[in-house]
Amino acid sequence: MSTPDPSSTPETPPILEAEAEAPAEPIESNENESAPSQDNKLKTLLLRAWSRLPQERPKGLFWLLVLATSTLTGAIAFQWLTGLPPTPNCSKLFKATLSDAGQLYCADQAARKGDEASLSAALTLAGSIPSNDPLIEQSKRLADHWSQAILVLARQKVEAGDLKKGIQLAQKVPKSSKHYSDAQAMIQDWQ
Repeated sequence: MSTPDPSSTPETPPILEAEAEAPAEPIESNENESAPSQDNKLKTLLLRAWSRLPQERPKGLFWLLVLATSTLTGAIAFQWLTGLPPTPNCSKLFKATLSDAGQLYCADQAARKGDEASLSAALTLAGSIPSNDPLIEQSKRLADHWSQAILVLARQKVEAGDLKKGIQLAQKVPKSSKHYSDAQAMIQDWQ
């Protein structure tokens, strides 16, 4: 007599935990015997599919949350890095609380009005920036622009007959401005 070869025996499918725990339902006698067996097969398939869902869903949900969080963080960081900083509200802030760049910005906004007081204040602020400050080049450029505007005002005052006010305005042009020599020549002509 020969012993049966273990490789030739038919394999039985492994029993899942859900199938092992599922209580056996009594089969009711029915006229159609194939219906209960199909119903049991359907229940078995549904139990197998249902038992796989909780194991696969948390892994996928976890990686989906990681991906969503990373994407959102990256988008916020990109917007923050590429966005321009807000401009100071010069009318509502106390000037001493602003940085040098903020003060220069507010002085430029005020000087755009074109009146003598704001142009004088802007020139005073530009003259107060130290020579080792990174904003000195921008300050000089703005001071030249404001000096030219104040000379235009000085000419208008002289043409209107107010020689004294015109000379006072021309004297406000700083020595560091490229328009200083023009201002001095105008003062000499008017005196």
